[in-house]
Amino acid sequence: MGQPPRVTVVTNYPSPYQVELFDALTQSGQVELQVLYTNTALHDRQWQQQAKQHAHRFIEQPPAGSIAELQTCALAVFTHYQPAWVRQQLTQRHRSGKPWCFWGERPGASGWRWLGSWRRRWYLRDLHRSRAAIWGIGQWAVQAWQAEFGKQRPYFNVPYFSNLQRFIGQRKLKETSDHIRLLYSGSLIHRKGVDLLARVCSRLLPQWPALEVDWVGDGPLQSDLQSMLAPWKDRVRFHGFQQWGDLPRYYAEADLLCVPSRYDGWAMVVPEGLAAGLPVIATDRMGAALDLIQPGHNGWIIKAGSKAALATALQEAMSLQPTQRQSMSERSAKIIEKHSLAHGVAVWLTAMNASLAGS
Repeated sequence: MGQPPRVTVVTNYPSPYQVELFDALTQSGQVELQVLYTNTALHDRQWQQQAKQHAHRFIEQPPAGSIAELQTCALAVFTHYQPAWVRQQLTQRHRSGKPWCFWGERPGASGWRWLGSWRRRWYLRDLHRSRAAIWGIGQWAVQAWQAEFGKQRPYFNVPYFSNLQRFIGQRKLKETSDHIRLLYSGSLIHRKGVDLLARVCSRLLPQWPALEVDWVGDGPLQSDLQSMLAPWKDRVRFHGFQQWGDLPRYYAEADLLCVPSRYDGWAMVVPEGLAAGLPVIATDRMGAALDLIQPGHNGWIIKAGSKAALATALQEAMSLQPTQRQSMSERSAKIIEKHSLAHGVAVWLTAMNASLAGS
């Protein structure tokens, strides 16, 4: 058996789920991985830095010239094109003729439409000119990349993966519906649809005395949400930002997860909720929801931005009997079996080997 290929990944920030995947890839022994992080911290992320078991370094200042790891490795994987020096390294790799690929969420998150498309065509002109592989984070992303960059190149569905074992088997089924605990986990920002969820909850809380709502996360809309839901503060709890390792207990205490995002390229919260055995309400503009939720089977997919659709789904979810929720829980567990960290390693390595072979 020969030496594993040397692969260098340029990515934005060491989020916990990326660290878990990169560590697992390194431990597989099937790739010699080096990760270049362009930021040590982000203003809207409060995750504590984890110990990393993969080779890595941080490059926050523009390098003076070529980055050796990117120009000498067997495969270079770019996950974004900001800042400018990343685009310069991408151009150098493209001109070298050596294998490289782009791994990203669905393009168009900015909502700029034709202007955003034009901007990407300029910034990623080397990707347009090449036949480099594109790894989409979810099938929704793959479809959008194909529409914008053409089908004359290899595409792979390589979503985010994480160790979901910590969510599995923690929740206990309630025998009655005396209390229904709804969980929201994520940033309290407009894009996540939290304003819609708060408005719907303010209407449903008086009608459903059994309903309780937990908000995990923080953000600029927190005070507005608290004011809107103040009349029911004994049944509505704001827990603030929680570290990665503390999240499972909130899922374990919940009966239902609702993530009404107007847009989410992937949304790790969806597989986390499914792994915890929760019926999940999500929208049709979320990569993970489209890949993992089967409506009526283990959750609901509603139209993004629709307060009426959200209210209908919540009422249907709260009307479930405990045995119905248990059935949904078992279906979720079955679906999520193929989204384990080990499965993620296999998917990533398959895309890596195919990208190398297709060069």
